Amino acid sequence: MRSLSAKLAYRTSALAARNAALHTAVQLQALRGGDALYDGYVAARRINPERVTTLAGLCAQDEASGTQIDAGREPHLLREDTFSPGDLTTVAIYDTATAGMGRDGRVDVELPRGKARLAGNTLVYWR
Repeated sequence: MRSLSAKLAYRTSALAARNAALHTAVQLQALRGGDALYDGYVAARRINPERVTTLAGLCAQDEASGTQIDAGREPHLLREDTFSPGDLTTVAIYDTATAGMGRDGRVDVELPRGKARLAGNTLVYWR
């Protein structure tokens, strides 16, 4: 009986929500700064690096992100396409945490599949 109440308490706790967000981030496999796949796309001129910022910059509302917002673009995460290895696909970012980066250098973002807790150097593509 006691373990049942502990499981119920965990399911509704902030720790469970954080762990679920970290799990979503791992499954997503979003590209980060310095990723070889992204560097190859930039070298082959298949992606415009002026349209790419970082998640930390988006949360800090830096000048590069502000310019993209003023141009009417929306933020998306870059990730390798599951069905076509070597190609990139995007995932829309619905919202970011208003508190900014946490102590661990990660940012909470709202995605179509739920919340994810991603590293600050995760790449954001503006389209």
